[in-house]
Amino acid sequence: PFEQVILLAPLVRPFKWGTARWLHTVVSPFAKTLKRVFTINSNDPDFLDFLENRDPLQARRISAIWVSALKKWMPGFEKASRIKVSPVVIQGDKDETVDWQYNLEMIKKKFESPDIRMLPGARHQLANENEAFRRKIFAIIDEYLA
Repeated sequence: PFEQVILLAPLVRPFKWGTARWLHTVVSPFAKTLKRVFTINSNDPDFLDFLENRDPLQARRISAIWVSALKKWMPGFEKASRIKVSPVVIQGDKDETVDWQYNLEMIKKKFESPDIRMLPGARHQLANENEAFRRKIFAIIDEYLA
């Protein structure tokens, strides 16, 4: 149904999933939410400050239900058939939000000929990276959509 697809740092499996899955199993019977820890997920210090201190839409807690849903979704994605879509995937190698090495291997298995573009030094928030990275990201997007 889609002729062109662009994935920015896509989530298949989160960073340090083994630890997070175990922790969820232990904590979820006792807590509905966990305090969110803001990580360095961009090279733009102004964006990081906004995200943690001034964005009223940022949740301060993570729902255990969201993690439960992710635990159910992941096996389904891994078992899903390959589809005839060739996305552009833009991924930073300093991303500590998603398990990008695992995710890229899964994307190669699930999509037909994905065009994977690595950005050395970029983190997870690609649309909110510093200006130098944003120029590179938008150039890739413009090239793909032209």
